[in-house]
Amino acid sequence: TSPQNNDMHRSRKRRAGSDFAGLAAPSIIPLRLRHVYSRPGDIERYPAKATLTRSLLFFDEQITSYPPLLILLSEASRPWFGDSMRSLEPASLDAIAKQYGTADTTSIVKYVLDQEMSRQALVVVWCSSWQSLSALVFNHDTARNNPEHPYTLRQFSGDVFGYNPDRVHPEIAMIRDCMKDAWGDPQTYDVGISFAAGQRDYVRELANYLRMRNRTVFFDEFHQTQMWGNDGLEFLQETYVKKCKRVIMCLSEDYVERAWPTYERKQILGKQFMDQTQFILPIRFDDVEIPGLPPQYFYLDARRLTATEIGAVTIDKLATLDAG
Repeated sequence: TSPQNNDMHRSRKRRAGSDFAGLAAPSIIPLRLRHVYSRPGDIERYPAKATLTRSLLFFDEQITSYPPLLILLSEASRPWFGDSMRSLEPASLDAIAKQYGTADTTSIVKYVLDQEMSRQALVVVWCSSWQSLSALVFNHDTARNNPEHPYTLRQFSGDVFGYNPDRVHPEIAMIRDCMKDAWGDPQTYDVGISFAAGQRDYVRELANYLRMRNRTVFFDEFHQTQMWGNDGLEFLQETYVKKCKRVIMCLSEDYVERAWPTYERKQILGKQFMDQTQFILPIRFDDVEIPGLPPQYFYLDARRLTATEIGAVTIDKLATLDAG
């Protein structure tokens, strides 16, 4: 094992102060999320009847009552919008209540239908309290499957904006599920994982760990519907080179010898060479020499670290890279 990995095997202490900071009592939210909205220009707004592939709607009063909501929406929509969230012009719950008598779910649905917003792939999000988050999904499927109620409703109950020491945030996961239902799969992935079949069980555990912590992951088992019927060579090149911000490369003898991992490896190394950025995050399963990968690269050792331990380091690494 190379000496540089000694530091990576040391026990890691979670420091809440380094990851989170209070914004508006009683909420505590990630510093990384707060940074996204450091500039007013980070929200691109469109008229209510704009024709958009992906539409998001929230309400003016909510931003005052629940300041972290905007940051939560930014984090949830990041896989689709990047650092510049796009939304329709915020509606007014007071105006909805005045027009329809209340500002409940039924009235919000009526407002969306009357404004003809339901023709878009639309997600509507609001809080009823600090302990309750709701989201409506409108798209062609919901309209076709149930014309009388052309939407799906999801709700989350719990500490909507609270700190979780393991950084598992089910409220973000719920909103992302709604966005995926409305908009389809995200345009980018926080990380892809390139591996050989012999490491599948280990990689599956790692991928699930990352996904549970709201990182978007390209792991083939998560994307069978997308992959089915596509040209595999073109699909993998497009995914690893254009859609993945980083790639975890699982180094093993099988990874060198098998055809599909060899193709993936060449595409990933080409991306690293052209961009000259920190794109590859290597994990070793044995001591095989990897053609094209410089031997001086630091790596994590899967022979000494569990998938969960490597997942925790990966979460920290991605947060550091995101922060620039």
